[in-house]
Amino acid sequence: MAYLKLITHNFEVRLPGEGTDLARDVAEDPLVLDFLELTEEPQEHALEGAMALCLSQTLAEFGPGLAFVGRQRHLDVDGDDFFDLLLYNGPSDRSVVV
Repeated sequence: MAYLKLITHNFEVRLPGEGTDLARDVAEDPLVLDFLELTEEPQEHALEGAMALCLSQTLAEFGPGLAFVGRQRHLDVDGDDFFDLLLYNGPSDRSVVV
Protein backbone atom coordinates (compact mmCIF):
# COMPACT_ATOMS: atom_id res chain seq x y z
CA MET A 1 0.00 0.00 0.00
CA ALA A 2 1.45 3.38 -1.00
CA TYR A 3 1.26 6.14 1.60
CA LEU A 4 2.16 9.80 1.48
CA LYS A 5 2.53 11.66 4.77
CA LEU A 6 2.41 15.45 4.71
CA ILE A 7 4.27 17.04 7.61
CA THR A 8 5.61 20.38 6.41
CA HIS A 9 3.26 23.24 7.16
CA ASN A 10 2.93 26.79 8.44
CA PHE A 11 -0.46 26.36 10.11
CA GLU A 12 0.55 28.19 13.29
CA VAL A 13 1.26 31.32 11.23
CA ARG A 14 -1.61 31.12 8.73
CA LEU A 15 -4.33 29.55 10.91
CA PRO A 16 -3.85 30.76 14.48
CA GLY A 17 -6.12 29.39 17.20
CA GLU A 18 -8.40 26.39 16.81
CA GLY A 19 -7.85 26.15 13.04
CA THR A 20 -4.23 25.10 13.60
CA ASP A 21 -5.11 21.83 15.34
CA LEU A 22 -7.78 20.84 12.83
CA ALA A 23 -5.55 21.59 9.84
CA ARG A 24 -2.64 19.68 11.40
CA ASP A 25 -4.85 16.65 12.10
CA VAL A 26 -6.10 16.55 8.52
CA ALA A 27 -2.74 17.17 6.84
CA GLU A 28 -0.72 14.77 8.99
CA ASP A 29 -2.98 11.77 8.34
CA PRO A 30 -1.33 9.55 5.74
CA LEU A 31 -2.97 9.60 2.33
CA VAL A 32 -3.72 6.21 0.77
CA LEU A 33 -2.84 6.49 -2.91
CA ASP A 34 -3.30 2.89 -4.08
CA PHE A 35 -5.69 4.00 -6.83
CA LEU A 36 -2.73 5.70 -8.56
CA GLU A 37 -0.94 2.34 -8.88
CA LEU A 38 2.50 3.76 -8.02
CA THR A 39 5.50 2.22 -6.27
CA GLU A 40 5.95 2.34 -2.49
CA GLU A 41 8.12 5.48 -2.66
CA PRO A 42 6.98 7.52 -5.68
CA GLN A 43 8.98 10.53 -6.75
CA GLU A 44 7.12 13.85 -6.81
CA HIS A 45 7.07 13.99 -10.62
CA ALA A 46 5.57 10.47 -10.93
CA LEU A 47 3.02 11.24 -8.22
CA GLU A 48 2.00 14.49 -9.89
CA GLY A 49 1.72 12.82 -13.30
CA ALA A 50 -0.48 10.02 -11.97
CA MET A 51 -2.68 12.48 -10.07
CA ALA A 52 -3.02 14.75 -13.11
CA LEU A 53 -4.06 11.82 -15.32
CA CYS A 54 -6.58 10.60 -12.76
CA LEU A 55 -7.91 14.13 -12.27
CA SER A 56 -8.32 14.80 -15.99
CA GLN A 57 -10.15 11.48 -16.45
CA THR A 58 -12.44 12.29 -13.52
CA LEU A 59 -13.16 15.81 -14.79
CA ALA A 60 -14.12 14.41 -18.19
CA GLU A 61 -16.83 12.37 -16.46
CA PHE A 62 -18.39 15.56 -15.01
CA GLY A 63 -19.19 16.79 -18.49
CA PRO A 64 -18.88 20.30 -19.88
CA GLY A 65 -18.06 23.28 -17.71
CA LEU A 66 -15.00 22.15 -15.76
CA ALA A 67 -11.71 22.08 -17.62
CA PHE A 68 -8.21 20.90 -16.78
CA VAL A 69 -5.97 23.81 -17.77
CA GLY A 70 -2.60 22.34 -16.86
CA ARG A 71 -0.14 21.25 -14.25
CA GLN A 72 2.89 23.07 -12.91
CA ARG A 73 1.28 26.36 -13.94
CA HIS A 74 3.25 29.30 -12.56
CA LEU A 75 1.35 31.52 -10.15
CA ASP A 76 2.85 34.60 -8.51
CA VAL A 77 1.09 35.38 -5.22
CA ASP A 78 2.44 38.45 -3.47
CA GLY A 79 5.92 37.77 -4.82
CA ASP A 80 5.91 34.07 -3.94
CA ASP A 81 6.14 31.54 -6.78
CA PHE A 82 3.82 28.54 -6.85
CA PHE A 83 3.52 25.81 -9.46
CA ASP A 84 0.13 24.13 -9.18
CA LEU A 85 -2.62 22.30 -10.98
CA LEU A 86 -4.97 24.77 -12.61
CA LEU A 87 -8.62 24.09 -13.44
CA TYR A 88 -11.23 26.37 -14.95
CA ASN A 89 -14.97 26.43 -14.27
CA GLY A 90 -16.70 27.92 -17.32
CA PRO A 91 -20.19 28.54 -15.93
CA SER A 92 -18.83 30.57 -12.99
CA ASP A 93 -15.89 32.02 -14.99
CA ARG A 94 -13.49 31.09 -12.17
CA SER A 95 -10.08 29.46 -11.98
CA VAL A 96 -9.54 26.67 -9.44
CA VAL A 97 -6.02 26.12 -8.09
CA VAL A 98 -5.10 22.75 -6.57
